[in-house]
Amino acid sequence: LPLARDARDMALVIHTSGTTARPKGVVATDRMEVLSAQALHRRWAISPADISVCALPLSYTFGLFTASYVALTAGATILLLPRFHPVHVLEAIERHGATYMVGVPTMYAMMLEHVRQTGRRYDLSSMRLMAASGAPIATRTKEEFEQVFGRRLRDYYALSECTPIFSFDLGRAGEPVPLGAVGSLVPGAEARIIDDAGRAVAAGETGALSVRSERLMPGYFEDPERTAAAFDGAWFKTGDLAYRDEQGWYFIVGRDRDQVISGGHKIASTEVEGLIARMEAVAGVAVVGSPDPVLGEIVKAVVVLKSGRQASAEEIIGFCQQHLAAYKVPKRIEFRQSLPISPAGKVLKRELV
Repeated sequence: LPLARDARDMALVIHTSGTTARPKGVVATDRMEVLSAQALHRRWAISPADISVCALPLSYTFGLFTASYVALTAGATILLLPRFHPVHVLEAIERHGATYMVGVPTMYAMMLEHVRQTGRRYDLSSMRLMAASGAPIATRTKEEFEQVFGRRLRDYYALSECTPIFSFDLGRAGEPVPLGAVGSLVPGAEARIIDDAGRAVAAGETGALSVRSERLMPGYFEDPERTAAAFDGAWFKTGDLAYRDEQGWYFIVGRDRDQVISGGHKIASTEVEGLIARMEAVAGVAVVGSPDPVLGEIVKAVVVLKSGRQASAEEIIGFCQQHLAAYKVPKRIEFRQSLPISPAGKVLKRELV
């Protein structure tokens, strides 16, 4: 007998990546999955001629949904790799003439590093979209990627709880998306940006981002406490900090939890990370708040240096002092061989404090 289903029935439970807290089980309904895929399919102008590169784990929304299900909805092909490796991805794009890829910043940084170390060159001219999400991507990485591969890396904002909210419209040829913008509102979604008192902020001002949408999850699986904490009426509190410009483009500043609160000052980790990442010797960096008995927290930078390059803690601090307010300058520098990375490719900051 055929199984009777309602559009509001649970289709699957998929977990968040848990980079800053214990993972949560996101309940996705049939309606949510179908509407989300159709929205991205239209926004990215995906056709049966497209080939999507999926080197992401299918245990998370980014791989299972964005890189895979969206392509299937459009009748496109999925180039499914068992795991990410920069050489395998670059060779697969070149060999199969892939047309789009979504990934986390770590992936694109590793692709760049491979080319730097080997001098190999790859033809990515078939790619019409390469987008990064899951964590802020350094401006330097975007600039170098375009210089080396001839392809622009776009910022893409996605949540397991609601997709898509913002995006660029690839159906509009030559749409002038500002650098760093994650797009404009996708039809079917609303956004509000508020200050600590719950008041809407003006264009250009940073605040806490909340969204409501026809594509929003009903809640977390068997977790009423965290579900209640995540909602303000019909509005879902993303936990992200954002601002909107006068033209309606949205920019994500970072996670609300990804701030260091030192001596009463709120410091966005992404600002400090972006600056340190511009140093020639730095391959990777993560900024966290380290406990301090006087200030509550101090800014701590965990740094990975490029192979064969050197930089001292004093040099990194001195560089920051030239470009940042004194209270934002890291008080502690820790060097590591690598940063702890989750299966989804995100830095596990909770392991760095």
